[in-house]
Amino acid sequence: MEKIKKIVNILIKIRRWCALKKMKFAIVICRVKGVQIGERCRFTGIPDVGSEPYLIKLGNDVILTDGIKFLTHDGGIRVFTGEKNFSHVNKLGKIEIKDNSFIGANSILLPNIEIGPNSIVGAGSVVTKSIPPNTVYAGNPAKFICTLEEYIEKCNLNTIDIDVKDKEKIKNYFWNE
Repeated sequence: MEKIKKIVNILIKIRRWCALKKMKFAIVICRVKGVQIGERCRFTGIPDVGSEPYLIKLGNDVILTDGIKFLTHDGGIRVFTGEKNFSHVNKLGKIEIKDNSFIGANSILLPNIEIGPNSIVGAGSVVTKSIPPNTVYAGNPAKFICTLEEYIEKCNLNTIDIDVKDKEKIKNYFWNE
């Protein structure tokens, strides 16, 4: 049993090392494509930066989780741009995420938006409008949930006093074992 635990621990360390490399790789890929990325940003997956990555700007300390999609254009205009009076029409827009913001998994960010500093976008959100600083938004379309201060208070109230590395205590806490 001890040998199995040692092997599992080694595999966990390898996985963490690979995740770190994947995060750095994702940032490099996005920079090469033209995304402007600040310092100390973290990605847990490679975001879909669409066909105009040069219209995306991330501040410092931004966290992007898995499955993020940036849409810097509106492809729906193709329905009518073949018409004589509309062939000149295009619809592009920048997306800017300010410092110390978090974008939850599988969120979609539409053109012409800005996400204010210290803001959180909940998983699965569709962001159609700019988000002010120090706020939490979620949903489809993303709507105001609470201020960052209120979110911090809620998190403090719902925090359990267990070391997150002690998996046995966590398991016992939730499963009453």
